[in-house]
Amino acid sequence: MPAALRVLGAALLLSSPLLDLDGAMVRALQGRRTAAADRVMRFVTEAGNPVTVLAGILLISLAPPPAGVLTARAAVVTLASANLATEGLKLAVGRARPDGSRRRANSSFPSSHAANAYALAAVLVDRWPRAGPVCWSAA
Repeated sequence: MPAALRVLGAALLLSSPLLDLDGAMVRALQGRRTAAADRVMRFVTEAGNPVTVLAGILLISLAPPPAGVLTARAAVVTLASANLATEGLKLAVGRARPDGSRRRANSSFPSSHAANAYALAAVLVDRWPRAGPVCWSAA
């Protein structure tokens, strides 16, 4: 049997328990929601909006040449790649959002915010390794 079929078979066997675990975790988290936690999560979500991220990349481009411009370019390329992969997977997976909406183009898995945060952190840490703890924690 080809390796790809073995991997696919293993993934299918594991998917049911993982989906059960995922559902249990969502129910547990939703049962513990508070207004204060929702405010914090909304703030964090808005902090990662495209305007803020692009403004940050513009600031990075102003760092001493050539590192600033090169790092900003790397960030744009990396974020574009992460978004293409994430949005493609969202369409394929179609996981419902925590509020119950099921629009495939806006499905909750994989998380665009998480993918973008870690992609940007990887670029920044590559350029400024000592910033690693801050970048990875923020991501």
